[in-house]
Amino acid sequence: MKIADYNIVLNFLKSVPSDSSYTYLMDKQREKSIEEPESQKKKVIICAFCSNTITDVNQIISVNGSHQHVFVNPHGIAFETGCFKRCDGCIVETVSYAEFSWFHGYNWQIAGCLRCRQHLGWLFLSDKTIFSNSAISSQSKSSQDKTSQSKNILSFDSFFCLILENIIVPK
Repeated sequence: MKIADYNIVLNFLKSVPSDSSYTYLMDKQREKSIEEPESQKKKVIICAFCSNTITDVNQIISVNGSHQHVFVNPHGIAFETGCFKRCDGCIVETVSYAEFSWFHGYNWQIAGCLRCRQHLGWLFLSDKTIFSNSAISSQSKSSQDKTSQSKNILSFDSFFCLILENIIVPK
């Protein structure tokens, strides 16, 4: 490129206003692309097979004193699992089993990914709700507020126990 041609290009670039609306729109576009997507802000847990959103980290719970458990099924297969209150990205089989339940007082159903149908874990359903002593004593008082009783429930009506190898949990 000749120096004269370079000067022409340089003069043209100088003539373009720096605060043009086009530049402003480009800067706004760039800001939006740098922002984290909403799914990243919420810290979603996804299926390891198809990346479908299964739940989010706010649904992590402790059951019997721990979030993570290692269980062995009757066939000798060991599963490292994590417990979650809700998993909207799961589909659950309709058949419920009481045999070989890993959690006393709970029946289980097989849970899979809503999108790819891969086995992700199990839904555990309580056959009854267990109340703490404070909830029982508050029942004998005037039943002012039944919602305060529900806060004292020791066990969950239901929860998911997912195979950690089959999901991706953000760090």
